[in-house]
Amino acid sequence: EPDAERLRLFDSVTQFVREASVAHPIVLFLDDIHWADKPTLLLLQHLTRNIAGARVLVIAPYRDIELDRTHPLSDVLATLRRLPNFQRLLLRGLPEDTIEDLLNAADPSEENAPGRHALAVALHRETEGNPFFVREVLSHLLEEGKLRREDGRWTSDATSISDLGIPEGIREVIGRRLSRLSEGCNRMLTLASTMTGGFTWDALKAVCNVAGRSSAADSLAEAQLLDYLDEALSAQLIHERKGERAGSYEFTHALIRQTLYEELSTPRRVLLHRQIGEALEVLYAASIEQHLSELAHHFYQAAPGGDVDKAIDYARRAGDRAVALFAWEEGVQQYERALQAAELRAGENEEQRCELLLQVGEAQRRQGEFQAAHNTSIAAADIAEQLGRGDLLVAAALACSDASSLYWDVGVVAIAERLRESALAMQPAGDSSERAELLSAEARGKVFRGSAEAEAAVVLATEALEMAHRVCGPAARMSVLQRCYLATRGPAYTELRAAISDELVELRATTGLEVWAGGGFPFKLAEAMELGDMPAALRALKAMEQENLRGRSRMSEWSVLCARAGILIAEGRFAEAEPQMQSAMQAGQGIQSELPLISFGVQLIAIRHHQGRLDELEALLKSQIEHYPFIAAYRCALGFIYVETNRVGDAAALFDELAARDFAGIAPDAQWLISMWLLSEICWRLDDAVRANVLYELLSPYSRRLITVTYILPAGSAARCLGQLATVMERWDEAEKHFDAALEMDERNGLRPWVVYDRFYYADMLVRRDGPGDRARALALVTQALDFAEEVGMPRMVERSLALKARAADISDP
Repeated sequence: EPDAERLRLFDSVTQFVREASVAHPIVLFLDDIHWADKPTLLLLQHLTRNIAGARVLVIAPYRDIELDRTHPLSDVLATLRRLPNFQRLLLRGLPEDTIEDLLNAADPSEENAPGRHALAVALHRETEGNPFFVREVLSHLLEEGKLRREDGRWTSDATSISDLGIPEGIREVIGRRLSRLSEGCNRMLTLASTMTGGFTWDALKAVCNVAGRSSAADSLAEAQLLDYLDEALSAQLIHERKGERAGSYEFTHALIRQTLYEELSTPRRVLLHRQIGEALEVLYAASIEQHLSELAHHFYQAAPGGDVDKAIDYARRAGDRAVALFAWEEGVQQYERALQAAELRAGENEEQRCELLLQVGEAQRRQGEFQAAHNTSIAAADIAEQLGRGDLLVAAALACSDASSLYWDVGVVAIAERLRESALAMQPAGDSSERAELLSAEARGKVFRGSAEAEAAVVLATEALEMAHRVCGPAARMSVLQRCYLATRGPAYTELRAAISDELVELRATTGLEVWAGGGFPFKLAEAMELGDMPAALRALKAMEQENLRGRSRMSEWSVLCARAGILIAEGRFAEAEPQMQSAMQAGQGIQSELPLISFGVQLIAIRHHQGRLDELEALLKSQIEHYPFIAAYRCALGFIYVETNRVGDAAALFDELAARDFAGIAPDAQWLISMWLLSEICWRLDDAVRANVLYELLSPYSRRLITVTYILPAGSAARCLGQLATVMERWDEAEKHFDAALEMDERNGLRPWVVYDRFYYADMLVRRDGPGDRARALALVTQALDFAEEVGMPRMVERSLALKARAADISDP
C-alpha cells in the first residue's frame, strides 16, 4: 500500500485494539510471523507506539540466531528499545530439573527415578533444554523403542547422544541453519565436529591445515579461517566458552556437532581422525600429558585403518592420568577404549589384553561397579591361566576377591575362592608379597562362610599381616591391611582394627598412595564409634569428607552421606536424618553392591524403632531375610518387631531358633553387636532368665562399647543391654552399675534417643527392685525419660514412660 493508505490502515487497527481493550484485556501473540516482511514490522512498531496506557500485551517471539545487523527486525528492535513499555526477555532452554519433572509426570514411580534422572541429564546435555529438540528426541525414542512402557512404567536405557539418536525433524532444522552458511564455513564446522568436548583456535587451525586448507597457516588462510569462525559465531552454531582462556569454542548444541559428524562417511572419518591426531601430536608436543584424552579419542577412531599400537598407548596413558586424578569413570572409559583397540588384533598379544582387563577392572571397582569389576577380573584370569602366568593370575584373583567383597553372591564368592586357590598353587613356598596378599584375600573371603570360619579368618589375617610387614612394599601392604581389617570385624578384635586403621592413615600420609576406603578414615570412624568416642568419630568423618572431595568416587560419596545419616539418627535429629538417608540411598544406586541397600535398611529399622513404627517394616525385613540369609541381624530384628507388636508367641519361637547352641549362629562379625542389642531386647520382653545369663556372658567383655554397625549406626551403650539382662536375672546391683555406665556414655556422646532408653530401663529396674529410695529415683528417671522422648519425637516411648510412671507412682503410694 502507499504510505498514506498504510498509515490509515495502521491507525484503524490501533484504534480497534485500544477500544476493544477497554472492555477486555487483550493479549496479542504474534506467532509464526515472517519478521523479514517490512510492512508487518512497521505495523508492529506503529501499534506499540500508540497503545501506551491501554490494557494490551503484545508478545512477539523471534529467533535471535537468525538476526544480524542487516535484518529488518534489527532496526525495529532498536526503535522499540526506546519505548517505556518495551521489555526484551531472553528465553533459555528448559533446565534439567524441569525436563525431569516432565518425565516424572509420565512415570512418577520411585523405582524408576534413577533411570528418569539419567535420561533427563542426557536430554539436557544433548539438547541444551531446547523444547523442540526435547520433544523431538522423546518422540524419536518412542518410535525407535528406546523409550518403552513395561509393567505400567516408562523405561529407557538412553544416556548419551549416541543412544538418543538424532530425529529427522531435528536434522531438518539443523540442516536449514547450516545451509545458510558458506561452503567454507560448513567445511570448517564439519572438521570441528570430529573434536569432542570443544576446540581451541590453535587446534582448529591445525585441523584445517591437515584437511587441505593450507600446508602452512599463512596470513591469508588464517584470515579466511577467522571469517568462517565469525560466520559460525554469528549464526550461533558455536560459542566461545566461558571461564576458559580466550580462543576456546564449542558447539551450541551437541546435536549440531553430531549431525555434522554423521554426514561424514566412515572411511573419511577414519582418515580425518588419523590426520587430526598426527597434527595435534605436533601442536601439543610440549604439553602432551594434558591432551592425552583428546589424542586417545582421535587415534582410537582412526584405529580400524591406522596405528593400533598408538591407539592403545594413548588410551592407556589417558586412563592412567584419569585414575591418578581420581576420575574413575573416565579411567574406565579410557581403559575400555584401549581394550577395544586391542580387540582389533585379538590373539596377537594376549598378555597385553590381560593387563588391560586388569586395569579396566581396577578402575571399575574404584568407581563402585563391583559386578562389572568381578566379571572383568574373571576374563583376565581366564587369559592368565591359558598363558600360565602366575603373576597375572595373582592380580586377577585379588581383583576378583576385592570386587566380590562388596558384590555379595554365593556364586561370585565361590569363583573368587577357586581363583585364589589356583593362584596360591602357582606360588613358590616361603614369604612373598603375592602370598601375603592372597592370604589376606582368603581371610576376607572366610567372612562369607559364617561363624564357623570366623576364627580361621583371624588366624589367616594375622599370618598375612606378619608376612606383609616382612616383605611387602607400601602399596601391597596397604592392600593387605585393608583386607585384614575387613576379615576381623568382630568386637573381640577392635584394638587390632584400630591399629590397622592408624597404620593405613599413616601410610596414606607418608606415601600419597590411594587407599580403597577413603584414606582409611571410615575405619577410624567405625572404631571411634565402637569405643564410645564420638568426638573422635566426628573428626574422622570430617577427614572422610575432605578425602571424598579430593578423590570423589561413588563409594566414598555414599560412605560420607550414610555415616552422616547414622549420626543424625543417633543424636535424635530424625527430621534431618531421613532426607540424608534418602540422599545416601540415591548416591548408592550407582554402586553395584548390596551394601547401600543393607545400610539403608539398618538405619530405617533404627529410626522407625525410635518413632514407634517398626510394624511398617515387617514385610521388608522378611524379604531381606530371604535375600540375605547369612545376615543373622535381620532375623534378630524380626524377633524385635514381634515383641514390639506384642506377638509374644512368634517372638518366643524365633528366639528359640536364634538361641540354639548358646547363640553360636550369630557370627562375630560387623553385625554381632547390633544382634546382641536386639536379642537383649527380646530377652527382656520375654523375661527369659536362662537365655539372659548366656547373653550376659557373651556381651560382658564389651560393656564399655557402643552398639554399632560399622560406621553406619551408633545404637547406644552396650552397658544398657547388660543392665536389661541383669534386670531379668534380678542381679540388681550389677544392673544399677551398668545403667549408670550407659547413661554416662550416652549423655557424654550426645545420643539423646538412647539416653531415653537408658533412663526408662533404669527406672523399670528400680521399680522391680523396689528397695529403699528406689521409687523416688524411678519417678525422677522416668520423668526425665518422658521429657526427652517428647522433645526428640519418640511417641511410643512417651506412652511407655507414662505407663511406667503410673506404675512407679502407684507403688510409691502408701
